[in-house]
Amino acid sequence: MLFGNLVINYTPRKAEIAAEVKHKEIAESHILDEVVWNIPLGSNLDAAEKVLVESAREVTGDIIEKTKQEPYVRGESYSSGVTLRLRYMTLATDRPRIAYEINKKIFNKLYQPYRLGDRISIPAWGIVGDVVDFGAMFTTLHQVGGNVGTEDPVNRPIVIPNSVLQGVWVINYTSEMQEAKPMLPTSEVTTYMLDETVWRITFDSDWKEAESIMIGAAERVTGDIIKSTGKEPYVRSDVYDYGVYMRLRYMVTATDRPRIMHEINRGIFDGISKSKKVDFAIPYIYSYKKGMEYFKRPGKIELTNAICKCGALNQSGARFCSNCGKEIEGTGADEGS
Repeated sequence: MLFGNLVINYTPRKAEIAAEVKHKEIAESHILDEVVWNIPLGSNLDAAEKVLVESAREVTGDIIEKTKQEPYVRGESYSSGVTLRLRYMTLATDRPRIAYEINKKIFNKLYQPYRLGDRISIPAWGIVGDVVDFGAMFTTLHQVGGNVGTEDPVNRPIVIPNSVLQGVWVINYTSEMQEAKPMLPTSEVTTYMLDETVWRITFDSDWKEAESIMIGAAERVTGDIIKSTGKEPYVRSDVYDYGVYMRLRYMVTATDRPRIMHEINRGIFDGISKSKKVDFAIPYIYSYKKGMEYFKRPGKIELTNAICKCGALNQSGARFCSNCGKEIEGTGADEGS
């Protein structure tokens, strides 16, 4: 029933010379094919086009060598963005598989902002974790922090639907992972980030010595990181009511930040404690006993009489309590008698 109907042959063959040969080899036939992707408004079209073309080249490299025809992109606008049509040469007999492989690569590059081993943060949920499994339907994280105050792994698995992650902000702390090693664990692919620790010093402290103490502590702890990144630690400062904020900034490995900060803080504390030119800024009397000794005055006022019955400390030696307004025993009522 083929006579009278249009028939398209995707695999045209040369004229057969030997008609008596029953099994004939079919010559490879190449045809033009395309895949279509809708790119939403606000996207970087140059980057999207590059992803499409590179994905096609990775899959159809052998075909490009034979046909000498590179993949290319054509586009057209639609209501919510731009439709990009990736066109490439493919095998007529293997067209579905090649299209699927290209689409898979495009999807992974456009919609997968993290890989196995990355440390990511989801600010909307207050979750930080290491990606340990990226499944077909769910992503599993090992939570970092949560039960503890720092970014130490707590080894608590969190399972999140992949569809949900497409609609929230995701911060990737290890986004510089090498393309050649996409599936290595974080421990084998080192990624660095900037971190800081803040210390308060008094106005009469020696700034140069304070900076020397802080930078020296960072250099001792992060010496290997400085060699790898070429970035030295440095200090920035802010002034506040009771002294100066000294902000030490340094490079750390993304997954070892808590330990590095702890060792640097310990080194800074030891250095300031031993220094005679730098002192910690404290905005209040932090010791009750030392405060009592400081406000002890000579005369008839005994140490215990410096406290009102309401429990408030009479810091200025006043006759009346600044808290309850009542006369404090021993401050002045007995002096005239």
